Amino acid sequence: MKRVSRLLALVFVGVLLSACVPTMYVDQTLPPASKADVAMKATPQPIQLLYEFQTRGSANARATESTRERVFNVVKDSGLFSTVSAEPQANQHRLTVVINNVPITQDAVSKGVGVGLTFGLVGAVVTDGYDCKAVLTVPGAQPVTLEYKHAIHSTLGNTAPPAGLTPEPSPRDAVTKLLNQLMWSIMRDLSKSDVL
Repeated sequence: MKRVSRLLALVFVGVLLSACVPTMYVDQTLPPASKADVAMKATPQPIQLLYEFQTRGSANARATESTRERVFNVVKDSGLFSTVSAEPQANQHRLTVVINNVPITQDAVSKGVGVGLTFGLVGAVVTDGYDCKAVLTVPGAQPVTLEYKHAIHSTLGNTAPPAGLTPEPSPRDAVTKLLNQLMWSIMRDLSKSDVL
């Protein structure tokens, strides 16, 4: 009898936990971009890269630190710049990138609680928005400002996935894909500007 009670308790906990583990999907409204879309420059210049990740408009140091390498790697891999550094450059070229995580689903907490209380039988879809702004500053030229909107959809419990989207293997994969799409879009569009 004791074993049956333990087994039921484990099944109960498993159902409860599975209801709380989201499946994440990266939105497809932002057109895909990659290194192949970046127009190479004849004489790449050094750039200072300033990067910040925000949550609802406030700096999020932990998220900035955990995503910084991916952001820097895309800028380096683009080939648009001879060197990429967080330090000021002699030529004073600077690229500032801010990604702000803003809620699109306003009642996300209550939806999550509802899913948990029904042990996942009632599901929900929660969407996080990501507003990205990049500003390229080059002495003697007008700043180039680029803005993008992106999103990650998360399903909780028993609910249909967003139409036409493929689930990501993990939350980290979803964030990496989102960052890649945003940063390669910036690199593509900067390569088309007359400032570089």
